[in-house]
Amino acid sequence: MALAQAQDVIRCQYCEDEPALFQCFPCGDELCSKCKVFHLKSKVPSGHKIISFSENLDPSNMIKMCEKHPTKPYEVCCEDCQVPVCVICIEETHGKHTIGKMKNLYEEQKTSMVKELHQMKNQFKLQVTQTLAETKSGKSKLKKTHETMRSRMSEEAKQLIDQITAMLNKTLQESKDDEEKEEAEISQYETKLEEFQQQLEKIIEKYENLTQNGHPVDLILYRKESPHTVKNLTLPDRIEITPPSFKSGKLQDMTQFGDLLKTKITYQKVGIPAITDDGDQSWKPDESNKKLLVKPELLHKVDIKNKRSELYLIECVDETKAYVSGSGPGILLIDTLGKELENVITEVEPQGLAVMIDGSLIFSTGNKRTIVKVSHDKQISTLVKDKYDLRGLCCTKSGDILAYTGSDDTARVVRYRSSGEKIQEIMCDHNGKKLYSNPWFVCENINGDVCVADWSGPDKLVVVNMDGEFRFNYHGKTGHQRTKFFSPREIATDSLGHIVISDIMNNVLHLISKDGEFISFLLTQKVRHPHGLSIDKSDNLWLGECENSCVKIYKFLG
Repeated sequence: MALAQAQDVIRCQYCEDEPALFQCFPCGDELCSKCKVFHLKSKVPSGHKIISFSENLDPSNMIKMCEKHPTKPYEVCCEDCQVPVCVICIEETHGKHTIGKMKNLYEEQKTSMVKELHQMKNQFKLQVTQTLAETKSGKSKLKKTHETMRSRMSEEAKQLIDQITAMLNKTLQESKDDEEKEEAEISQYETKLEEFQQQLEKIIEKYENLTQNGHPVDLILYRKESPHTVKNLTLPDRIEITPPSFKSGKLQDMTQFGDLLKTKITYQKVGIPAITDDGDQSWKPDESNKKLLVKPELLHKVDIKNKRSELYLIECVDETKAYVSGSGPGILLIDTLGKELENVITEVEPQGLAVMIDGSLIFSTGNKRTIVKVSHDKQISTLVKDKYDLRGLCCTKSGDILAYTGSDDTARVVRYRSSGEKIQEIMCDHNGKKLYSNPWFVCENINGDVCVADWSGPDKLVVVNMDGEFRFNYHGKTGHQRTKFFSPREIATDSLGHIVISDIMNNVLHLISKDGEFISFLLTQKVRHPHGLSIDKSDNLWLGECENSCVKIYKFLG
């Protein structure tokens, strides 16, 4: 409904003042009530057919003239030939064939195309995007490895410079030549992936136009001409890069400098799974038999008052430990027993926490306008620098980083590669209307949707798809002991696509579906000032109570 409210009112094409309530087929004119009467008085060879915008425009209300017999409309379909036909077509060609309703064939073909569209958008596209990201990451790692390897070779060469200069130069040149060949091969593979990605985008656009806005006849004719478009798609092989290594030589006789182990590049075939009646497969959970528990089970309760006066953020590392932060600088790594495993010292209070695919910790710094990375060896580096404040943080399943920056007119969600390169900004819907006013917390759902808690007065949850297209807003739900306005804080998603939202003012958690439908309140009467949220790989819910500085871990799926 929000999307509809954001659209402009369609005006009558005749008077241009009143809202258009009707449309004439096949004229295509959009009319108000008064102009409808005058329009019907005009004469056209095919006659008028007025349809109200309030009616569902199914194929029976739409007219298209036969290409072979332009004075006759398509009215039915030949089930044997799977094409639309007019009365003359039946007499001339299809007299002995089985004739059926156009609507039936249209619905059948549309259903098939919608399933294929879902597969391409939510599986193929995601697969190619992830593979491309992995390839670029592998290419970057390859270059760094070569540089490190050459540095090691140089250090060893310094000790024996007089004896092995010739061997050193020969090996260095060999590494450089290999690097150029390998980069050329990978660049060629990148181009192949990008070309396939462009091809896929064109097919998706064609499918979307036919299934959403196209005429049934165009859809049917397209399916007649190209019935196996998706089956004929061949995903590029997945690349696997094993970087080179340098094996040091003993140099006892001053002749053996070391062995250069070549880079290993292999490709893995990527199969195309069949489309089932379940439709979209990309976000289907591994354990489809999981269900919501009637009563969530408390597994652990960890009190960290002596470590943090207030608890704001939680980010799971695995089922046994999580990073937490609160009022003031510093980040703690704790386990389910409350043991402090690590203390990360920061200059400012973190405004968002996330764990990257390689296990590195990252955090946003608010008005310092940076995202900082803490590697495994505790090296701290600036990953991202922006011109606006950076808050909130999320690492996607493809390895990208989501953060939100700016406020009011500059508010947006930004997607970065794991290297820190900016690749996407999400600000407005397709009508140019601002999506966010004051975004704070962000989370990716398993179908690729980006969920954002926006403190805009009234506060709301804003959900867009992976391309930044608006899906829905959630403004909270009146219910159990709710006495104040919806006040969302952190967001988390589980393996079934559920979205969990902490509502700090109403002391409750909201559980909604991936499509924004309210399911239930969680943990009523059991939480106080819920703020931090994270769900681990076993679907255990880690909840941080702000003022109590308490972490509670619940099992809510079983």
